[in-house]
Amino acid sequence: LLRSAFILAGSEALTVGVNYGQIANDLPSPTRVAGLLRSLNISRVKLYDADRNVLTAFHDTDAEFVIGIGNENVSTMTDPGKALAWLQLHVLPYLPYTNITCVTVGNEVFKGNDTLLMSNLLPAMQSVHQALVSLGLDKNVTVASAHSIDMLAISYPPSAGSFRQDLAAYIQPILGFHSITNSPFLINAYPFFAYKENPSTISLDYVLFEPNSGVTDPNTNLNYDNMLYAQIDAVYSAMRAWGHTDIEVRISETGWPSRGDDDEVGATPENAAKYNGNLLQRIEMNQGTPLKPSVPVDVYVFALFNENLKPGPTSERNYGLFYPDGTPVYNVGLRGHLPSIVFSSSSLLLLGHHQLDSDEALSCTGLCHRLLGREEIVQLPMSHTLLRIQAGDHRKCVGDCVPRELVQHLLHLERIKQFPMPTLLFSLIGIKGGGWKGGRDGGAAINSPLVVGLRCQHGSWWNMQTIPSCFRSLNVTYPSPSAIPRPGMA
Repeated sequence: LLRSAFILAGSEALTVGVNYGQIANDLPSPTRVAGLLRSLNISRVKLYDADRNVLTAFHDTDAEFVIGIGNENVSTMTDPGKALAWLQLHVLPYLPYTNITCVTVGNEVFKGNDTLLMSNLLPAMQSVHQALVSLGLDKNVTVASAHSIDMLAISYPPSAGSFRQDLAAYIQPILGFHSITNSPFLINAYPFFAYKENPSTISLDYVLFEPNSGVTDPNTNLNYDNMLYAQIDAVYSAMRAWGHTDIEVRISETGWPSRGDDDEVGATPENAAKYNGNLLQRIEMNQGTPLKPSVPVDVYVFALFNENLKPGPTSERNYGLFYPDGTPVYNVGLRGHLPSIVFSSSSLLLLGHHQLDSDEALSCTGLCHRLLGREEIVQLPMSHTLLRIQAGDHRKCVGDCVPRELVQHLLHLERIKQFPMPTLLFSLIGIKGGGWKGGRDGGAAINSPLVVGLRCQHGSWWNMQTIPSCFRSLNVTYPSPSAIPRPGMA
C-alpha cells in the first residue's frame, strides 16, 4: 500500500520529475497539461526539445524545465555562434517567467555507432555552455547529455562498475566538463530491460522495489534491495575509477511499460503500478542509494502520457502514467485532473486562467503567443467582440501569428466541428488569401472557421467563397452566412 504521505500528493509538492514526450497525435494541449501537473503538484518537467507551445503554456508557473537539443542538431551546436543563436531563440524569450534549469545536448548518443555524433557531443556541450556564460545564464542553467545505462561495461556488483573501454576517449573528457561546470551526469536506466532479458534469473520483486532480501555487494557489504539504486551506484563507481568523485548522477529517464508484445515479459499494468508507485514513495522520502545515502535520488519518471506514434515494440507506446484524456493508466496514488473545455454563451472569453472582458485591450503579440502557445479557450461566447488591439499595435502582428496553426490546433484539440454563431470573436488582423491584412484602426477580424463573415478593415464582409482554401479543407461545419449579424446587429 502507498504511504499516506504520498497519497496526499494533491496538497504537498512532489520532488519527482516527469518526462513530457509528445510523439503522439492525441495529446491534450500544453495549457491543459500545465493544469494537470499543477493539480498533481509536479513541478519538474523534462522535454526532448524546446517546444515554444509548452514553454509558453507554463509561463508564470513554478515548473522547472529541462529542455533538449536533439541528436540531429548536435553537429550544428559545435559552432559557438549557432549555439548562441539557439539559446537566444529557445531560452532567452522565456526567462525568467518560465524556469529553464538545464539544456540537454543529445540523447543516448553512445547507444548507436555514429562516431561523428559521438565526437561532436563534447564540443557541442562546450559551445552551449560558453554561450550561456556570454549571456550571464551559466549559474542558473546547466548543460548535460542523457546517456543510456548500457554505456557501462560492468554494472554488478555496483562497486565494480566501469564504463566501456571503447567509449573512454569520449566519456573521460565529458566527465571533466561536468566536473568543471558543476553539472549533473544524466543516465536513462530501465530495470525493465534487464528483467525482460533474464526473467528466470532476476527477481521481479528486486526490480519492482517490492520487499525482498536484496543482494549484497561483496566488496563493500552494502545491501541493495532494488536494481535501480545498484545501477546508480555502479555509475558512481565507474566515475570514481576515472578519478571523479564530485559529479552528481541523476536519472533522466526510468519507468515501466503497462503493455508489451508477447516477448516483453513483465510489461503489465500491475507491474508498472508497483514500479512507479514504489519509486515515487522512495523519492518522496528523500532516500539515497546505499553508496550515497545522504544524496537524495533525483529522478525523472518516463513518461507523463502514452505516446501512440512512437516506433518500436508495443511497450514503447505504453510507458505513460496517464492516457491522453487524463485518465490514469494505473493507480500510483497521484491525485490530479486534466482541465476540460466548457462552452458557454457567456460574454467572457477565458484564455487559460486569464479572464478578459470586452473592454480589455491585449497586445497583438501577447494574444498571438497565448493562442499559438495553446492557451486553452474554455468558454466560447455567442455574440461579443471580446478583444481589441491597442492603438497602433496591429502593425507588430504581421507575420507574428500563423492562422492555419491556430485553427488546426483548436479544431484538433477537442475534435470541434462546429462553433456557436453568431459571434465577433477577435478584433485582430484580418486575413485574405492565406495572408495577414492589417487594419488601420484594429477593427479587423480573423476570417477562419471560428468566425465566418466578419468585417474587414473597410467594413465589408467575407463569405464562404473567399475563405482561404487552407481553412476550407479542415472539414468544418460553417453557419449559414445569413445567420451572421452584420455590423450593428450583434
